[in-house]
Amino acid sequence: MGYPRKSQTVTAAPAEPGELLRLFRAGGYLDYLLGMFDRVTGGLAIGPAEADAAVIARHILSTLPATLNERALYQQAGWSWLRPNERRAATFRVLADAGWIRPAAHTGVGRRSGGWNISPRLRRSSP
Repeated sequence: MGYPRKSQTVTAAPAEPGELLRLFRAGGYLDYLLGMFDRVTGGLAIGPAEADAAVIARHILSTLPATLNERALYQQAGWSWLRPNERRAATFRVLADAGWIRPAAHTGVGRRSGGWNISPRLRRSSP
């Protein structure tokens, strides 16, 4: 059979009424599914500690504190999700590993206060 020559025209069978609309809708639905699939798989790429660390990082960038205290943070309205010790420890470990924070110097006896020094690079690079 081969390819048609320039002088030949290729004609398709006439479409049934509504067939093009169904094809258009099916294509749109496939685009929607692809977007949702990307959203779901992208969400699986990070864990809860990384997601929590991103929330705290946005807070740090918006307030630009020199220090951050875990207890003072989770006692504020809207931060009660940070109250469980295991969740909080994992979240702050992510921030420390990324270089955003480092433990404040511990003075005195007893348990650590939960204070963190914010990296000065963050305050310099913010607008």
